[in-house]
Amino acid sequence: MKKGKKTIIITSVVAAVLLLATLAAWFKYQYDQAMKYCYKVSKFKVVSFNKDRLLCTMTVLVKNVSSLGATVVGYSFGVSLNGKFLGTAKDDAPFRVKPNAVSELPVTLDVNPKKGFSPEEVITLSAYALTNKEKLVFSFKGGVRVKVLGISFTAPYSATYSLKELLEDDPDEQSCTF
Repeated sequence: MKKGKKTIIITSVVAAVLLLATLAAWFKYQYDQAMKYCYKVSKFKVVSFNKDRLLCTMTVLVKNVSSLGATVVGYSFGVSLNGKFLGTAKDDAPFRVKPNAVSELPVTLDVNPKKGFSPEEVITLSAYALTNKEKLVFSFKGGVRVKVLGISFTAPYSATYSLKELLEDDPDEQSCTF
């Protein structure tokens, strides 16, 4: 093989390796940025609460600091009220998270409180909902399935709020992973 062709081949291989290494580093950086997200529950509303049903709607504000958009392909998290498991909130409807922006993820919680509470406890909880909102503590734990550039992963979600905190909708409060 001639020296000129050999030089071209070696140069091409080195350039290809450098390009692949640069792309791999960029994807790793974007993944790390995607995992640096902040979230906050907003617009929490108790739609219905009685002995047969607890129906709440809320918006989870997700701050994406990555320059890549993402798609939430679903979420699933357990919901507890005052330490007792109520049920699971889940949805598989795709939702677009904008790059370098805050996106609003709508969440509906629809559970049967009879599964975790006696009728007397439901009455007590209902009274707390009216008079002492600090005594109603919701815990959420699970994950949000996200897809970025065709790569799927689960971002963990864990938060605990009193009913009072959920209803206050503090614009400065947020939980971050960094």
